[in-house]
Amino acid sequence: MMLSLSVASFFSQTHSPRDIGVVAGACSSMTAVFWGWAQCTGRLPEPALEGHEPERDEEVEVHV
Repeated sequence: MMLSLSVASFFSQTHSPRDIGVVAGACSSMTAVFWGWAQCTGRLPEPALEGHEPERDEEVEVHV
């Protein structure tokens, strides 16, 4: 965050706040692009299930 504020401060001397906002928005949306790419190409495996399934006759206690 300090790095991005430093870069924005440096560029505020020569560019408008709108230009800086556009670049900042594009950079922050890159995370969603990378996650979407990883999901579409199968690089995000589903985590393994942990625990156990209750037996058919085993009573399960539910607290409300």
